[in-house]
Amino acid sequence: MKKSIILISFLLSLFVFSCTTKTQQVEFAAPVAVEKEESKKIYVHMMTWFWTDEDNIHPEKVEKNNPWFGHWTMDTKNPNIIDPVTGQRQIAAYYYPLTGPYDSKDKNIIEYQLLLMKLAGIDGIIFNTSTTNPEWDFPALVSATDSIAGMTQQFGLDIAIMYESQHVRDAERRGELHKDPMTTAKQDMIYYRDRYFGEPNYIHVSGRPILLDFGPQYFQTEDQWTEIFSVFGDNQPAFYALNYHSHYAGKNTYGEYAWIWKDYLDGLRHFYNYYEFAGDKMGVAYPGFVDFYKEGGWGEGLGWSIPHRGDTTLVETLQLALASDVDMIQLATWNDYGEGTMFEPTVEFGFTFLATLQKELGVKNLNERDLELVFDLYQARVKFKGNAEVQQNLDKASALMAALKTGEARKIIESLK
Repeated sequence: MKKSIILISFLLSLFVFSCTTKTQQVEFAAPVAVEKEESKKIYVHMMTWFWTDEDNIHPEKVEKNNPWFGHWTMDTKNPNIIDPVTGQRQIAAYYYPLTGPYDSKDKNIIEYQLLLMKLAGIDGIIFNTSTTNPEWDFPALVSATDSIAGMTQQFGLDIAIMYESQHVRDAERRGELHKDPMTTAKQDMIYYRDRYFGEPNYIHVSGRPILLDFGPQYFQTEDQWTEIFSVFGDNQPAFYALNYHSHYAGKNTYGEYAWIWKDYLDGLRHFYNYYEFAGDKMGVAYPGFVDFYKEGGWGEGLGWSIPHRGDTTLVETLQLALASDVDMIQLATWNDYGEGTMFEPTVEFGFTFLATLQKELGVKNLNERDLELVFDLYQARVKFKGNAEVQQNLDKASALMAALKTGEARKIIESLK
């Protein structure tokens, strides 16, 4: 009899363990790809240059007597000034993020951003990156990019690098370049190669790691880029230049990508349909362009704008790109508040741009309510900071959303209200 009781207890223990294991496997399952009608790859251009007064390492913050100094402030705004009516901090932008101004390395913000991207039908991120030269705010940008890229796999998003080679030029002009420009650029390439190109979710084209450049604006000869890319050996990147800039890199160029300009749809139609280019073309879609540079004290501004008109500008640019022959489309941008091109939810536009993206891409079984749930998750993260038990439940909700089980995630989050 005793042996029977022991055997039954053992079997019950196995059953409970099995059920618990299965439950955990469901809650922490690998991210599931979003099903959508559109087959073109959709990537979003992302800035990682935001910080708060708690984490700012920019050298000018002391000179400006403003610890927030950077892209939230430009030269004229101070986020420590809070509007008594709206509760909003003063920032250098015409639009205000739903979360308020944030630190790009904040894990709660990163989770919020990556889940929104995924549920909107975005396939991956093209990071706007800087040089690794250890001056100015460059180390902070590199660190933030690393932080965000390090979390992308758990949400099933791909990554790629867009190099801002003109930052090498800018550092040289300020006398802050630690090595000569060519050596610096080659060091940058080595960093991208070793840190990103080998990641399983790094974007490849024809078997080659993709690499974009915002220009080129500094290194502008084929020989220079051949020398820079010598660090890759036989594994040369698929290099994309800004539209009409491929001649600066010559044979090193694989493709060009469209971007925002004042000629709007006429310019995009020309690029897609009439521009004779032997390489690959990448499309672009954006919600509008209204820069804050003049009011922010960063020069005179560009002198032109493209109004958002609700989601009309986004619909027009996106539909034009979807109807073209391009295989990849870059959304410009996730969060460039200084130029008013953000897809990220704002007080002014809410979730409109991401919901429109869902509709135009034919995202299945997801809607704007699911996007709003991501914001609910973020708010719960902040509200229950320091509560380990609640945070563990929110970890489950996050994993469920990444697995597209938004209904189950909703129950967890709503139980906390």
